[in-house]
Amino acid sequence: MRPVHLTMEGFGAYRDKAEVDFRGADLFALTGPTGAGKSTVVDAICFALYGSVPRYQDQKLLVPAITQGAPQARVSFDFTVGDEAYRVFRLVRRTASGANTKEARLERLGDGAVLAGVKKEVDAAVEELLGLSYDQFTKCVVLPQGEFARFLHDKPDDRQSMLVRLLDLGLYKRMADVAHQRDVAAEREVVSLDEQLAGLGDATVQARDAAATRVAVLDKLHRTVEERLEAAAAAMARVQEARTRAEQAAQVARTLQQVRPPAGLADLAASQLATAAARRDAEAAETAAQAAVQQAEAQVAAFGSRGPWERALEWLAELEKQQGRRAKGEPMVARAAEAQDAARQELAAAEAALEAAQVADLAGQVRIHLLAGEPCPVCEQTVVTLPAGGGPPAAVEHARQHRIRCAKDLEAATGEAEKVRATLATVLERIAELETALASGPAVAEAEAALEAIDAAARAAEAARTADRNARSGAQQARQAATAAEQSATAARDDLLRTATTLTPLGAPMPVGDDLMTGWADLTAWAAAAAPQHHEAAQAAQSDAAAAEAEATAIHAELVERCRSEGIEPGRDLRDTVVAAHTRAESDLQRIEAALARVGELHQRRAQAAQRQEVARALHKHLGTKGFERWVLDEALDHLVAGASETMKTLSSGQYSLAMSDKDFAVIDHRDAD
Repeated sequence: MRPVHLTMEGFGAYRDKAEVDFRGADLFALTGPTGAGKSTVVDAICFALYGSVPRYQDQKLLVPAITQGAPQARVSFDFTVGDEAYRVFRLVRRTASGANTKEARLERLGDGAVLAGVKKEVDAAVEELLGLSYDQFTKCVVLPQGEFARFLHDKPDDRQSMLVRLLDLGLYKRMADVAHQRDVAAEREVVSLDEQLAGLGDATVQARDAAATRVAVLDKLHRTVEERLEAAAAAMARVQEARTRAEQAAQVARTLQQVRPPAGLADLAASQLATAAARRDAEAAETAAQAAVQQAEAQVAAFGSRGPWERALEWLAELEKQQGRRAKGEPMVARAAEAQDAARQELAAAEAALEAAQVADLAGQVRIHLLAGEPCPVCEQTVVTLPAGGGPPAAVEHARQHRIRCAKDLEAATGEAEKVRATLATVLERIAELETALASGPAVAEAEAALEAIDAAARAAEAARTADRNARSGAQQARQAATAAEQSATAARDDLLRTATTLTPLGAPMPVGDDLMTGWADLTAWAAAAAPQHHEAAQAAQSDAAAAEAEATAIHAELVERCRSEGIEPGRDLRDTVVAAHTRAESDLQRIEAALARVGELHQRRAQAAQRQEVARALHKHLGTKGFERWVLDEALDHLVAGASETMKTLSSGQYSLAMSDKDFAVIDHRDAD
């Protein structure tokens, strides 16, 4: 890492913005009076890179870095690593409890890429970029102020502690601790490997040879079992084939024994003849019944319609009814006329009585019109006082009410008389129409005779239709019976042909002609003669099956004995049992071989672990010796003194050098007799 440019503001001694440009300088010195800010430049570089100030001896302490009275401090540092240029920026701000880094950023100046944008990321990115942690940087690159002066003037023991801390010679103590840890870990590994080796004690060459022999024996047994099971399978195939032949022969024998003519074969021909004759008779009766129906229906049609004859009788019945209504209506008309006349007379009498009452009381009529202060219509004198008893007398009012009632009675009587006269007129008109119709139509006796003849013809036609239906039903039944007989004969013939066709492969004769009795007799005789031969063939096939089955049983027993002789208890399936045993033997052999390989690997790993343990133990022993650190420090101090002496000679133009004297430093002045 080479510094390029540093900018500070509010940081340490630099309240205002200050810049330090390192470009073009390979070696430089910061000079100035105490408090001028020389150490602050180094502190700013450390703060920019790692966010801490070394001389405060506390990585989290940042408040002293902010200029007194300033709220915050800014530091920007440009540097190069190899050929790449970078810029790191940090801003720390005061808080109520101290100070916090509010902003942090690491950029690559070549392309402006931001490599990290928060404090934690910037810390990690800088450490990765420089390859140095904060502790390593402050010991190898930037030595904190005062550390070296104190180192020079300290007592030897204090100087030793200081040197151990500055040179990180505690590394050897950590190395000793790591060596001890490795010693313990290696020892544990050796113990673990010994335990694993103990668990593989049966993994020997002898065990492997025995397992290989077992595999070879079972392999041979497997081949033998396969071969003999094939022979047993062939024997069982012969068993199945022989049993099939036996079953087929027995089935043929049973079939031949069951060949017999169907029941009722002798009556079949007679039934055909009888049903055919019955069908012919029934069909003839059906034809005759159909002719009778046609003749009866023709006779009914010849009489024509019943309407005219029925209408004549209907008119006669209605005429008798209307004549009865006339007989009742004429007296009613007379009585209504009499009632009308009586009501008319009553009304005339009432009007006369009313007029007489009014004449009798003319003064009363005048009194009605008198008004006080007006002239009298009779004497024309002024009426001073109205006479008492105004209004008509009771007789006049009574006569008036009676006249009104009589008028209403006359109106009612008149209406009733008109009603009965209208009804009678309608009856008389209908009687005249019926008499005219009857006079122009057939006579009643003739109509009655015609209707009787029509009814008789209709009854005869219905009887003929009933007989026709019965004849049709009988003919249908006869045809069905004949068809059934024919079907039975056909079925018997088909059964004979089917049975003969089925037995033809066995040598059965086919029937010749239509004689069922002869055909069935020939076929039955042949079947009875052929059945014993097939029965004997079935017995012979059964004997072959028994022999083949005995052979298969013997093979199975032989294989069972072979398996048991090899220590295998046969299961339900010999092949599976032997295959399983062979598989287990191969698995055992593979396991032993793998275990032998594992034993070799474990021995090798144990030797390596034991070697690591020996090295780690020796290293721990040597590094843990009390004099080792002192020896290392003495060697380191000699190197430091030699290097410092060369630097001092260079700085003093050869006048001074540095040396050790009784564990203390001595400055030699070569210009003053050393």
